[in-house]
Amino acid sequence: MRVRNISIKGLFGRFDYEIPLNLEDRITIIHGPNGFGKTAILRLIAAIFGPGNQTLLSTPFVELQIDFDNGANLTIVKIYQKKDRNDEKQRPGIRFV
Repeated sequence: MRVRNISIKGLFGRFDYEIPLNLEDRITIIHGPNGFGKTAILRLIAAIFGPGNQTLLSTPFVELQIDFDNGANLTIVKIYQKKDRNDEKQRPGIRFV
């Protein structure tokens, strides 16, 4: 099973990306100006397949979806919860769909 496509919505509150991977040549180049999220996307992917999820919690995004070549997909949605009714701060959380 190989990753076929990566899509992310609301990265840093402003960017939406669709990144189809080149499975035939087995190499995909991600390019863009500094500050547009290339490294952040790679760190999010590494966090999904590695230990811990701090990067998923600390990086601002709305939804991250990874599609696989067998038709399966993994969707991660960022959610925000208040600690209690009197607390103004929201804690980030993630939900795997």
